[in-house]
Amino acid sequence: MKAKNIFIVFMIVSVFVTGFLLFGCSGIFAESSAPAEENYDKVISKTYSTTRKVSLTFSQAKKAADKTALEKFLEEKNVPSALLTGPADHLIYKRDDVNYLVEPTVWVTRAKIQNEADIYTFVDNTRWGSIVCVDMSSYSNMDELREAMEKLIYVYRYAGYSIVSPYELYASDERLRLEDDTDPVNYPSLTTPVPLGLEKSNPVNDSYFDDVVFIGDSITQKLQMYVAQKRRENPDFLGDAKFLCSASLGAANSLSEVTDESLHPAYNGVKREIWDNVAHTGANKVYIMLGVNDLTWASTKLTISNLRALIAEIKKASPDVRIYVQSVTPRVARYEGNLNNRKIFEYDLELLKMCREDGYYFVDVASAMRDENGCLPDVYCSDMNSLGIHFTNEACDVWVDYLRTHTP
Repeated sequence: MKAKNIFIVFMIVSVFVTGFLLFGCSGIFAESSAPAEENYDKVISKTYSTTRKVSLTFSQAKKAADKTALEKFLEEKNVPSALLTGPADHLIYKRDDVNYLVEPTVWVTRAKIQNEADIYTFVDNTRWGSIVCVDMSSYSNMDELREAMEKLIYVYRYAGYSIVSPYELYASDERLRLEDDTDPVNYPSLTTPVPLGLEKSNPVNDSYFDDVVFIGDSITQKLQMYVAQKRRENPDFLGDAKFLCSASLGAANSLSEVTDESLHPAYNGVKREIWDNVAHTGANKVYIMLGVNDLTWASTKLTISNLRALIAEIKKASPDVRIYVQSVTPRVARYEGNLNNRKIFEYDLELLKMCREDGYYFVDVASAMRDENGCLPDVYCSDMNSLGIHFTNEACDVWVDYLRTHTP
């Protein structure tokens, strides 16, 4: 009899344990998965009160039926999105019979979000203000696409993003509000939506440059020659700006000992340490563009370190000077060797970071010298068949105009 009672108790306990495993655990897992359809309204009302925005767009559907089905699905989900037309590098969003050029920040393919873990990872890596474009051609049918988008839309909203149209995103300038605008991953085309550093200002007159000295290499030498040419017609052109530049000058060799063979630029015929010559010019504003020669052999980290050391010496010799660091300008498209435009672009972002940390002005001249692919336009290049980095007078026109219109 006792054995029978023990058996009955054992069976009751087994039923409870099995029930917990089947229903209790499934409840736990259910809490971590996407909520049911009826909870979407709560998610939407929560996320639209935030300022985190993303635009969910779609490449052109292969069939009109697919396009209609997608638009209906997105309307049901309250997603103001857009179907885009044109090649990947020239997508068009149409609103009120007006075409807007759209440059996606990131592309979604079926391979990138094959499961829920992929979707959460993808959303977690999305920057605020991104244009997310779904490649519809990577999905075999609308049912598959709809299922993937159902989950993607939920996770974006669950993560606190408002989903808006490209037009609304541009109008709110949310796309420019990056969590880290010095992270190269934000700029796959090696261009920035707006210049970094000093914002556009009212143009200054020539007298602003009376107490300026420009430090640089052969690129700045071209500016020096351009200014000298302009001053033959207008003696006041760029005020009394002075130049300390020489070919192949870099952040590293500017710290070396002064010798007859060293590259230190002279001032009034005397070659000295750069910081000593800055003091002799009497300048109050120092504009520096250095690094392109260093990057041919040194790392970005080492180049930044040497530039910091140079600026520190300048500040030691002339404590009251204000430092303006100019971004290094790009090369024409055909050069993809050690000194390529990606390396230059990433160096410029590190310069911006340095300026913010050390309290210097960042003057993003390079932003005015890049085409849509981050390259120096051919029309701005004077040495197309050699280095592909030096300027024409037309480029110098742009440079000077940028300096005039980007001051504190």
